[in-house]
Amino acid sequence: MPDEDSPWYVQLLISTAVLICVAILVGGIAAVASLKVADYAGITTPQTPEPESVVIPTLPTTSATSPSGGQRSPTDGPSTRPTKTRSPKPPQNKAITLTASPLQVPVYGQITLTGTYSATDGTTLQVQRQESNGTWADFPVDATVTGGTFSTYIETGRTGTNNIRMIDPATSATSNVVTVDVG
Repeated sequence: MPDEDSPWYVQLLISTAVLICVAILVGGIAAVASLKVADYAGITTPQTPEPESVVIPTLPTTSATSPSGGQRSPTDGPSTRPTKTRSPKPPQNKAITLTASPLQVPVYGQITLTGTYSATDGTTLQVQRQESNGTWADFPVDATVTGGTFSTYIETGRTGTNNIRMIDPATSATSNVVTVDVG
């Protein structure tokens, strides 16, 4: 500890170092407290698990023949007949299906939401909860469609019956409603 006879700049350096240490300590405590409050309030951003496998469909084509009538080889050059391709069929079912597990959880228990949606990969679905007045409010969680499926989870402190659904904000398509009892 410096004494009264220390040069002023030594006292200034020591005081500055102490202030920096206190600021780091207070900032760390505030950050941890903020994370705990956000977790308690159910404000989390879950990581969507990677799919186990990705299937890339191939489109069938008709083959062109060489001028000699046989199968065309890669060295025959370009074909004079155009190659025909079939365009992919649009998805037949554009419904969003939703399941929740488990259907009973304690306050802030994890509720896993999974389902299917035959939309383009990368489509974002928003989680919604039905409010007491019957309107639907966005829950601060979304899910991304990959390979026709999606998965996410939520945690809530709202006790009692919670009606949950998914919505595609781009098309306004909604899923079936799942009911989860919290408490």
